[in-house]
This record gives sequence, C-alpha cells and structure tokens, in this order.
Amino acid sequence: MLIRTAAAFYGFTPVLIPYGLPVDIVVQLLQLANADFLIGSAGSVPPDDVKQHCKAIKGIVWVVERSSREIDFAEPSSNVSVWHELVDTQAPNTTSDLPERNNEQPPPGITSIWLGEDPKHGELVTFTQSVSRAMG
Repeated sequence: MLIRTAAAFYGFTPVLIPYGLPVDIVVQLLQLANADFLIGSAGSVPPDDVKQHCKAIKGIVWVVERSSREIDFAEPSSNVSVWHELVDTQAPNTTSDLPERNNEQPPPGITSIWLGEDPKHGELVTFTQSVSRAMG
C-alpha cells in the first residue's frame, strides 16, 4: 500500500512480480516491464544478474526480515540499498506534507504480471484509475 500511495504522488507505476520465480524469469519480467527499480526480499534475486540484464534498473532496495538485519545486504557503490536503513536515515528529514498533485495527469496504475501454466510466458496487465463518465 505504501508503494501505491507513493506512486500516486510521484507518478511512477509499481509492477508486481510473483514471488519465488527462477532468476531468469524474474529478469525477463523486469525487462518486459521496463522497470526502473526493484524492491524485493533480500537475497531473492542476485543483484548482479539484475543489473547486467536489466539496463533500465536504477537501483535495488532489499526488504530484510527483522531477524536477518545483522547481515549487510547493502551495496552502496552499486545502488543496492536496504529498506529499514533508508527509513532510519531519512526519518529525521521527513515531513507530513504531501507533494502537490498534478490533476491534469491521471494517477498511475498498477501493473501486475499474469503467469499462466508456463511461467516463461508472462503477460503484463495494467490496472488504471481512469474514471469513465456515464452519459445521463
């Protein structure tokens, strides 16, 4: 929900990729979606594979379970960060003020990956927030 809220104010589209897929399928889906960032469970995908094959990826943010936070998953030189560390370092600089919303642009949708029986053939499905007006 947090990602969806941020997307509405900052104009990016979250892409939901099913968990537990083989690395080559995840890379293929990230390429298909032309994703800018990857937010996922720490260690779920080798970051070097993602960066090598997905040139559009600008950064990776790992979400780490509380019990594994003593392990250093961050790689500052390669744009790999850890969610709880980002929150801890940014908390003093945050505000409750929301950015201005451009009402002339429709809010971004959510893109999900639909996998059939063969996980090698994913389909991008985008859900929009467009409002259709009834004629009356």
